[in-house]
Amino acid sequence: MEGKINPRFVTWEEYGISKKRYKELKDICSSGQAEDKVLHAARKANSDIAEHIVESVKKNKSYEKIEYDNKLGRIPCGRTDFYGYRRLFYHLLDEDLKFE
Repeated sequence: MEGKINPRFVTWEEYGISKKRYKELKDICSSGQAEDKVLHAARKANSDIAEHIVESVKKNKSYEKIEYDNKLGRIPCGRTDFYGYRRLFYHLLDEDLKFE
């Protein structure tokens, strides 16, 4: 991980995502639009927790609800890291959608 910044320390502002854009991205995820891009961005953010990220953004579920849901099993990272990777996911999705 040398030379890389841990996503847990990167803010929405540093990713250039406003509250309005965040809501737009959430709506895209929950509506089922661009499912291939959603999955691609989740895998790119962190392949180990990609399914957990997709479940979180598509169904607006918190870390806790996913963590104790037997369907996907435990999340192999802590809460703060999970939300950092989820912010990274939204950044990657935003970048992907800008080039449509």
